[in-house]
Amino acid sequence: MSAFHRQKKEILDYLSKKENSYASDVSEDLKLDLDLVFSVLKELKREGKIE
Repeated sequence: MSAFHRQKKEILDYLSKKENSYASDVSEDLKLDLDLVFSVLKELKREGKIE
């Protein structure tokens, strides 16, 4: 599994526990780059996994 896919899973797990989080919250809490978080969120939205 690539680093991107691991981080994607980590973000999805985070959002399943804290549904109404801002990208900045995800970035700060998971210690991930904000641009990466935005990229992952965009992909998850495109896949229909988040709204």
